[in-house]
Amino acid sequence: AAYAINKNHSRCVLTVNDNKVEGIISEGDILRALLKGTDINSPMRSFIRQGFYFLKKRNISEALKIVRLRGISLIPVLNDNMELVDVITLEMLISELNITDKRSNH
Repeated sequence: AAYAINKNHSRCVLTVNDNKVEGIISEGDILRALLKGTDINSPMRSFIRQGFYFLKKRNISEALKIVRLRGISLIPVLNDNMELVDVITLEMLISELNITDKRSNH
């Protein structure tokens, strides 16, 4: 999980089982677990946070609200079967805001 987090630059990864998103693991989740004494070689399930924020459709303004309120950097977009449809990252939101800001300044 730590390798995938480092590689994707979003500070977290989604956990998927049978094509269904079942949780999320963040850098903070791993750090908190290690500080509580969890062995670094423990199964990934030891680090998964199953209560996570997601959207049912891609909605930039709703995603922005979640990021502002919760300080998270990745929001999955899931269908009714909890299958991954899309992902909205903090980087995408910043890019979208920059584009919107440039348009409003013209």
